[in-house]
Amino acid sequence: MQGLGTNTQTHLPVSEAQLHYDWSIASYASPRATVKTAEAWAEIDFRAELKNITVPTLIIHGKADKIVPIETAGDRATKGISDNQYHRIDDAPHGLGLTHQDKLNKLLLAFMGS
Repeated sequence: MQGLGTNTQTHLPVSEAQLHYDWSIASYASPRATVKTAEAWAEIDFRAELKNITVPTLIIHGKADKIVPIETAGDRATKGISDNQYHRIDDAPHGLGLTHQDKLNKLLLAFMGS
């Protein structure tokens, strides 16, 4: 993990300590559950299920997410969930809760107040 996610590598405020913490949490996950989850993401098309979401839904996706592509996640979710607010955050990666807290919090508060 040396150098992974440092400011010089990603230009985002994710510290080496945060990455080590996340790695340590993930290392306790069940290997079988981790593999089965990845298989489900890769092999099952859940888009038909989106119509079953009938509550107001906030969808937030980072435009710089390299883990889950915005085109196949956020963009599709907004098409499948009828009552939604969709926000795409410029330069935000997969972990935008750590890198773009202010923007995320403003969107969450606005959504909850609407």
